[in-house]
Amino acid sequence: MCGTRFENADSHLGPRHDDPPVPPKARIEIRDRLDIHDVQLKTRALATALGFDAQRVAEALVVVSELATNILRHSTGGSIELSEAPQGSALRVTADDRGPLIADFRRALEDGSGPHGPIVACLLYTSDA
Repeated sequence: MCGTRFENADSHLGPRHDDPPVPPKARIEIRDRLDIHDVQLKTRALATALGFDAQRVAEALVVVSELATNILRHSTGGSIELSEAPQGSALRVTADDRGPLIADFRRALEDGSGPHGPIVACLLYTSDA
């Protein structure tokens, strides 16, 4: 599991009229490509409610889309959990998959260990980046 934290920028566009009600926490099971759309909708709603500007919302959507796609591509299923971080004004994204274990995790963290580069254990993304 890896948690990604997004913090809002100073500007605020307000909620879109077609966004669903914002739950304080959502867990979306990722079983097929339609679930990617579901996680995108919930991410947009929660990020907007937290005061993210359009740029930060778009960045959060890229991250959850990549996580969900990787779950579908490299595992037998999983989930993405969205919640407000304890510090407030930050979106916590936690991805969990059910897939084969990595045979040599230390080696997988090294550059050159595979065709796609090293595994990044966790990404912390804030408005200061």
